[in-house]
Amino acid sequence: MIILGAGETARLAYEYFSTDSPFSVVGFAVHEQFLQSSLCLPADLPLYNLSEPASLPSPNSISLFCALGSSRLNSDRMQIYSAFKARGYNFVSYISSRAFISPSAIIGDNAFILEHNVVQSKARIGSNVTLWSGNHIGHHASINDHVFISSHVVIAGYASVGSNCFIGINASVADYCSVADFNYIGAGSLIGKSSKPYQVFRNHSTSASPVSSQRFCKL
Repeated sequence: MIILGAGETARLAYEYFSTDSPFSVVGFAVHEQFLQSSLCLPADLPLYNLSEPASLPSPNSISLFCALGSSRLNSDRMQIYSAFKARGYNFVSYISSRAFISPSAIIGDNAFILEHNVVQSKARIGSNVTLWSGNHIGHHASINDHVFISSHVVIAGYASVGSNCFIGINASVADYCSVADFNYIGAGSLIGKSSKPYQVFRNHSTSASPVSSQRFCKL
């Protein structure tokens, strides 16, 4: 398999695939403008130029994994994934051996599911979805394509998440609620009712107390 991307997410994907999957990474691929800025890639692996599609091995000989982050509500990752999917390439998924995935759950391709995720019975996860570490996807919940979910997020039973959403750390979606397409849900937010497309939910950071830690802890 070849990893599309050469930034931090791609380097993490290389580590996970290399240590905890049946796949062998045989190269990376980026567009021409990123060839010189690729970060700390293994020197023994080739770096392909996506701006010259003919340089990639044929779809019959290689699989791909698109390892981009959540920029522009996952649109960059969606565009590259969709372009190479249309050219006939097969996309593989990484699912950590330390995640629990119900046998009745359905997961699409190009999934990146890290350690300590729980995906319960009859949950449905679309294609090109990232679940960073430690999330809970409840029974009968559904997550559409091109979604990025950060760590320690709870998607309760029968809840749904539309396409191209970003959900920040420690956010929660209550049972039976529907998150619409292209929502940005900030860290610590609680979604207690269904949303509309393109909405932003931001939970404000905790303000510092006027009392110093020295006084509070009686140092």
